[in-house]
Amino acid sequence: MVFAVNASAQEQPIQEVLQTGLVYPKEHGEVQCSFTSRWCKGTAHPSLHTPLNVEYDITDRRQIEIDWNAMGRPTETGAATTRGRGDLSFGTQYCLMNIRRSDFHSGVRFEFRLPTGSVEKELSEGFIEYEPYHIVARDFPKLNITQVYLQVGVGFVKWLRRRRP
Repeated sequence: MVFAVNASAQEQPIQEVLQTGLVYPKEHGEVQCSFTSRWCKGTAHPSLHTPLNVEYDITDRRQIEIDWNAMGRPTETGAATTRGRGDLSFGTQYCLMNIRRSDFHSGVRFEFRLPTGSVEKELSEGFIEYEPYHIVARDFPKLNITQVYLQVGVGFVKWLRRRRP
């Protein structure tokens, strides 16, 4: 479910593709809220993630966002399900559109995640994460507004809280 205020008149691709961000900014003052659910079936611990994401565009090129995750997952013994808040993350992105009047775009992004969920209940891994990345995109307007993009980044983690033995 995605809600947008002051929706842009410019045609843009869907803002979230495969749970990644795109280089397209929104208009100054625009707010976008999204609430999605995702079932992750891992080998050891399947889980249900329900993140709430709020994006706000400070200018036509810069946006900030807050993402808060709620989770549910079976315990290690499988006897019960734990539920609660997960981690909280903050992000910012700066975009350059139509570089030198071309169909190329670029954006730099930085995300910061805090371990606000319970490590004991396995709702958080307990580390702070810093993730800078760069997005490069090219539009193909003659191909029904197709866009090809590449996102390259690196994540740095620091353990803040560990599960008690």
